[in-house]
Amino acid sequence: MATNKLTPWKPLAIEHGDSRYPSRLAKEGKLRGKRGRVITLYAWEGTNLELLNAEATIAIVGSRSAPPDFLAYARQAGAYFARHGLVVVTGGARGVDLEAMNGALESGGQAIVVRPMGLESAEAIRFAKRYEPYLAAGKLLVLSEMPPHQRWHARAAMARNRLVVGLADAVLVVHTKLKYVPRETSNRRLARVSNGNQEQASLRLSGTWNAAEQARKLGRPLWVLDGAVEGNRALLSDPELGARRVDRPGSDFGFEVVLAESFSDGRRLPPRSSPGEPEPPGRDAVQQAELPLAE
Repeated sequence: MATNKLTPWKPLAIEHGDSRYPSRLAKEGKLRGKRGRVITLYAWEGTNLELLNAEATIAIVGSRSAPPDFLAYARQAGAYFARHGLVVVTGGARGVDLEAMNGALESGGQAIVVRPMGLESAEAIRFAKRYEPYLAAGKLLVLSEMPPHQRWHARAAMARNRLVVGLADAVLVVHTKLKYVPRETSNRRLARVSNGNQEQASLRLSGTWNAAEQARKLGRPLWVLDGAVEGNRALLSDPELGARRVDRPGSDFGFEVVLAESFSDGRRLPPRSSPGEPEPPGRDAVQQAELPLAE
C-alpha cells in the first residue's frame, strides 16, 4: 500500500451501518456504549480501514508489568501470528500489548490497536507520531470509541477490552497476575479463584482477567500460555472460562496449536507477510512515551 501523508491527525467516525464497520462487532448485540447505543468507532483519516474486516485476527493481551521473558514471548507471538497472515489486535498498553504489536509490525505484519482515549488527545497524537510510518503504510490501524478530545481514564482502559476481544477471532493471554485484596475491604467484583487465605481471599479483576471474561461472553476461543505464573494457571483452572493451554515443549511456546484449532474452520488465511519492513521504535522509547496504564 502506498504511503500517505496523514498529518494533521483528523478522526473519522465509523457508525454502525457503514460498510466499513467491523462485521465482527455488528454481529455482537451486547457491544453497546452509553444508553445502549451501538458503539461508534473513530479512526484517523487516511489509515487502513480495511483492517476492520480482516480475514483472520487474534487478540494478544496481558500484564503491563510482565517479566522480561514473558515480554519476549509476547513479541514472539505477535511476530508468529503476523507471519501467518493474522492481524494482531491489542489494547496498546505498555508491556505485553506493545510487545505483541511491535512483534507483528517488525515481522512485516499488520496490527489494530484500541486506545482508551480520544484520537485528538495529546496522548493519542504522541502515539501516532511515533508509529506514523506504519499508519501511513497501512500496517497499523488505531481505533477508539472515546470522543475525539477525551483524555485517558481508568474506566475507558477497562472498557476497551470488549472491543479488543470483539475484533478478534481468538484471544491469547500471555501473562496475568492475581491481585489479592482483603475481603472485608474489597468492593470489586470477585473472580472464581482464591489463594485460600481468608484475610486475602478476594481477587480484584484485572484488565487481563476482564478480557478473558469478555472472550467467554462473546464466544471467542481463549488461549493461555502455560508458564509458571499463578495468574495464568488460575485462568486455565477456571472451568467457566474454558481456556485452552499453550504448552512450551522446548524453549519456546507451541503457538501452532492455536492456528490448528482456532483457524482451521475452512477460512483461508491471508498470505504470509514478507520480511523487510522497517523496525518499530525501540522498546524503551515506546514505553517512555506511554502513559502508566493499568493492566
